[in-house]
Amino acid sequence: MGNDIKGVAANALKSDKTRFIIVGVSNIAIGYAIFALAFDLLGDFRLRGTVAQIIAYCVGTIWSYYWNRRWTFRSGADVGGEASRFILLQIGCAVLSTGGVGITVDALGLHPSLSWLGVVGVVSVINYILAKTWVFRTLPA
Repeated sequence: MGNDIKGVAANALKSDKTRFIIVGVSNIAIGYAIFALAFDLLGDFRLRGTVAQIIAYCVGTIWSYYWNRRWTFRSGADVGGEASRFILLQIGCAVLSTGGVGITVDALGLHPSLSWLGVVGVVSVINYILAKTWVFRTLPA
């Protein structure tokens, strides 16, 4: 039975979707910790949800690029073009996530943690689709 579990796990790790999810979960954990810390440190600042999300997203972008390039998509492409596409994607996702958190937390007064998780979930799906098809795409030889 132990070998069966190891085999299933090994096969699952061959999938870029599984690896993307693992990187994403680690990114969410790091991002949320930074978001929560920044949110608390910003005290009564009126736009603290928005600013905390910007800080968290910047740290997450660095983490995500490194691990998605190296492990998820195992890219060997030119770093310059690929990193440029990744940064553009992350700027778009940052705008979506920051706007979503800003609206749900700062404008609507919803719970910051639940709002953050909901917004990040939606943006993560968009991020995966565009990372796979545009940023880390496999070009014909």
